[in-house]
Amino acid sequence: MLTPKELTKLVKAFNSLMILLVGVLLVLLGLVYYIAFKPDFRSSDDLELLAADEADADETVKPSMDDATDLWSAPSMNTIPEGEKGDLTKYGKELIAHTAEFFGPNGSVKHLSNGLNCQNCHLEAGTKQWGNNYGSVAATYPKMRGRS
Repeated sequence: MLTPKELTKLVKAFNSLMILLVGVLLVLLGLVYYIAFKPDFRSSDDLELLAADEADADETVKPSMDDATDLWSAPSMNTIPEGEKGDLTKYGKELIAHTAEFFGPNGSVKHLSNGLNCQNCHLEAGTKQWGNNYGSVAATYPKMRGRS
């Protein structure tokens, strides 16, 4: 049999649990409502502009990700010149593709990283379209920052 003190503790714990469950239920219901009805918080002026943009967009042809004619593409490995520059370029691609062999836990140069290769994020050694490529590196680096 429970003492009055134990019973009071049990009732308080039960009440706390019920309050928590009701809160979680309200959050879930709010999420379901938001997903189902997706309220639009834009003003009527914004909606008019959006409708006008959509009408204009219907008239123009949007490029698809499958249409690769206007996209950057990496030069072929066959076009890399012989000599020191070519050797450095080939070494760079090898470094991106097999980073862990050089700088991984058992790296031949230094033990720096967790074993991931740059290629894990920069697909096909940074040459794949839409694959986090290095297409703009030459145009954007080196970056000079005052803090550095």
